Amino acid sequence: MATMFDDDYVFRDLTREPTPAPIASAWQAQLAHPSGTLGWVAGRVMALANRSRNHWVVDGLGLMPGELVLEIGAGPGVGLARAARTGALVVGVDHSEAMVAAARKKNRRALAEGRVRLVRASAGTLPVASESLDVVFSVDAVPYWDDLFRGLCEVRRVLRPGGRAALAVRDPEWGPRLVSGMRAVGFHDVEVHTRADGSTCVTGWASEGV
Repeated sequence: MATMFDDDYVFRDLTREPTPAPIASAWQAQLAHPSGTLGWVAGRVMALANRSRNHWVVDGLGLMPGELVLEIGAGPGVGLARAARTGALVVGVDHSEAMVAAARKKNRRALAEGRVRLVRASAGTLPVASESLDVVFSVDAVPYWDDLFRGLCEVRRVLRPGGRAALAVRDPEWGPRLVSGMRAVGFHDVEVHTRADGSTCVTGWASEGV
């Protein structure tokens, strides 16, 4: 199977269990659910810090014009903007009203042209019809999902058989959990891709008849 990512990024066999991301401080809480003025600041920080990771993931997917794409945890809209430039039709969801507003501002032209839609929603309850999408991706949002298994089930539900998913995180310790979870809910050819900075993306293809 042709990889969704450049050969420069090497598969890593990850065996350790992930360390849960602590949500202890006010700043960490804002990263999980941005709101108010501090949430706006958190969004700006995420846009700058995660830009290259968003571009890595979106470019690795090789999106085609007309494909239907969903980003879970769209944040300030960096990944949405990158995906929309490919000619794909992109829907972004985020559970933070502040981030939906930020993403709308960044993608105002694509929204006006009907190439991007934004909805406030969580990973566990996606407002998308079953088997309606070609691609689902998420960058740095998975550690903040309320229920990982439920979120993965939703990813598989909305993808057409043969559709592809890419879930990226900063911490490579999440790799084994995502691999086992994606296989459990009906993905095949699940692979782990890493960058030199430790960023990890787990990709898979939706199986038939799940």
